[in-house]
Amino acid sequence: MSKSIPEIQIPESKDKIMRQIKALEMMIKEDTNDHDRHIHETALNDLQQAVLDERMTEEKQRLLVDMDGTLAVFTPVDELETLYQPGYFLNLRPIDNVVQSIKEIIKNNPNIEVNILSAYLTDSPYALEEKNLWLDQYLPEVDIEHRIFSPCGADKKDYLPGGIKETDFLLDDYTHNLKLWQPPARGIKLLNGINYTRGTWEHDRVRYDKDPKELAENILSIMRGREQIYDDRPNALAPNKYFDPSWNMHSLVDDDEIEAECENAP
Repeated sequence: MSKSIPEIQIPESKDKIMRQIKALEMMIKEDTNDHDRHIHETALNDLQQAVLDERMTEEKQRLLVDMDGTLAVFTPVDELETLYQPGYFLNLRPIDNVVQSIKEIIKNNPNIEVNILSAYLTDSPYALEEKNLWLDQYLPEVDIEHRIFSPCGADKKDYLPGGIKETDFLLDDYTHNLKLWQPPARGIKLLNGINYTRGTWEHDRVRYDKDPKELAENILSIMRGREQIYDDRPNALAPNKYFDPSWNMHSLVDDDEIEAECENAP
């Protein structure tokens, strides 16, 4: 006959929580049967999660969000010069449900500081201005003080104000950026329908074609340590109510090809 595990009551005082954690750690060392050990380990995990949740409310976490391929459709070009033409970045189509999920996070989670972290062509007379105008149009909730732009090909974490922290999260579609980010911080790969063809990112990943509230909750769950999410790659050509995939029917490319336009820019 199996015994139920009693529900633990989390003390309101952080000092009491820490005392209970120490007591449980000692009890686990002295446990002589599996049932008692399981009860104590479950209680210990609950208390440790309570401490983590409290820390997250005391100090804002930062969510850094990429633009091209994450918030906006990255449109491959036949000639590099196209990236330097006026209107290229300004006219990129938004991935609407991803944009809406970020708005959802900003609106309902004051303990999370959302920043844009996007690479740009430093020798383009239009790229930086157009990226800001695009954000003014589609995501004005992120003000100019929370928009960070790094040169194409640079390590994004080198441009974070105050340096990178373990609690910083990057939402990006490009595996190379994520590998530079994690460690020391954490990366979340956005599966946008054309990337993740090689399956080289083994950590958290979320599909772009979810309901905005579900996508927002996925991102929050990862940031709060509640769960790890390993979504499968969506079908790039399958229609869905959030985005028409016809923009890329002619060009199913992998991560390296998507970013090559930017990295090879002079």
